[in-house]
Amino acid sequence: IEYNKKTSREKFDLALAKAKFIKAVIDGKIIISGKSKKHLSEELSSDALFEPYITQLIGMSVYYITTDEYEKLKQEAKRLKEEYDYWCNTTARVEYLKDLEAIS
Repeated sequence: IEYNKKTSREKFDLALAKAKFIKAVIDGKIIISGKSKKHLSEELSSDALFEPYITQLIGMSVYYITTDEYEKLKQEAKRLKEEYDYWCNTTARVEYLKDLEAIS
C-alpha cells in the first residue's frame, strides 16, 4: 500500500507540474522562446511545483505544449489524484479481501 501511495503521488505530481507548465507557456507567463536551457532551468527552479521536474519539463517536445495536451494532462492529474486518495484511505485488509474475491 505504501509503495502504491508513493508511486501514485509521484505520477500525480508530475502530471500536475506538466499541466501547469503547459498552461503557463500557453498563457505567456513562461516564455521558452529564445532562452537557454540553463536560463529556463533557473526560472523554473524558483517554483516549488516545477523544481523536481525541471528535466522532464524542459525536455518536453513543443508538440506537447498545446491546449489539447493541457486538457489531457488535467484529466490525467485528476484521475491520479483519485488513485492517490484511494491508496491513502485503503487498508491491507481491504486489499487482501479484494484479492481473494478476484481469484474466486
